Amino acid sequence: LKAINRDGTPSENWGAFLLGTSGLARDKFYFPYDADGTATVRVPKGGYILDSNISVDADDATKGLDWLAQPKLTVNKNTTVTLDARTAKPVDITVPDAAAKSEFASPGFDLTVGDSGYGFVWFLDSYANFGSKGLGPKITDGSLSQHWDGHWSKGAKAQYSVVGGGKVQQLATGYTKHYKASELATVKVGMGASSSGKKGAVGAVGWLPDVSGASSIGISQKLPGTRTLYLSTTSGVKWGLDFEQIGGVDAEGWPITEAYYTLGSDQTFKAGRTYSKKFNTAVFGPNLNADFGLYRERNNIYGYLPLFADGAKHAGSSLFTSVNTSLYRNGTKVGSHDDPLFGEKMFKVPSGDAEYKLTTSVKRSVKVAAASTRIDASWTFRSKKPASDLA
Repeated sequence: LKAINRDGTPSENWGAFLLGTSGLARDKFYFPYDADGTATVRVPKGGYILDSNISVDADDATKGLDWLAQPKLTVNKNTTVTLDARTAKPVDITVPDAAAKSEFASPGFDLTVGDSGYGFVWFLDSYANFGSKGLGPKITDGSLSQHWDGHWSKGAKAQYSVVGGGKVQQLATGYTKHYKASELATVKVGMGASSSGKKGAVGAVGWLPDVSGASSIGISQKLPGTRTLYLSTTSGVKWGLDFEQIGGVDAEGWPITEAYYTLGSDQTFKAGRTYSKKFNTAVFGPNLNADFGLYRERNNIYGYLPLFADGAKHAGSSLFTSVNTSLYRNGTKVGSHDDPLFGEKMFKVPSGDAEYKLTTSVKRSVKVAAASTRIDASWTFRSKKPASDLA
């Protein structure tokens, strides 16, 4: 491997990851490096993915960083690969508001080889001074995809989140996308709080078909309040929204999540449309649907459902002060545990048919939520060992 800086000199500030995907190389990996810019490594014959980067300053990526990757590298003889930062082209992704501040950028690619999938991704503050170069032959079997995530804040109560990409035959050498307002959907997210002094954040996660990873940001603001999201709508993207209520920070400065809720199934939003969502507002209570309920796995019974679903029936939970869950069989107590129906603990029961009653009582502090500080719930049902493993 030969690494060359943007100015044509051998690079000291470079890195490479060589991952075997087929033949004798399968599951082998290497991190070849030499400070003089040329590294030689002896590897088994086979197929590899080569992922590399060259930076202008090893301590400051904003001064210049180039991503050079070859998703298909066949090594069956002595092989030289030149990693030349001069061949990379700029990545330029913008949103309609020029004053918006970049908070996070995450480009990446996915490759499928046989029954195995491989994903590579970058975590950046922004796309400023970032370049890319796709190396190697075209891959025409539909196994390669590439994505470009970006997140910007707009003042104290709005943010842009965009993701583009999809299947490609070759990784991009440079990438340009200037999103227009007409291409975006507007989602106004109401965020509630029944206790004072709280902050909250909502993250938007955009998932593309054939892409294994996605990213989001959460920027806190005072509760109750509304946050406006401007989301991309192309490339078949589906969006998931997640809310967190934050109650201060821990000893290391990390936010303490007191309650969280999720939108549920990822949704498709249409360009030019405005949508409204609401999280963490009353009435709170158990929610049973096609995804949540009581289950029997052979001779084990358990609950998997949100006891504190919010008024919009979003699944979620919060910090609790006490939990007591019990199961009765034909009126006789089987046992108790402290699982708030997260599906983490089970009750072992006989295989024969019987009448069951599952009860739970969960409390949370008024400092977390003044609404619904306690929920008591019970379900009565008949059950026997199912013909299949799960019922």
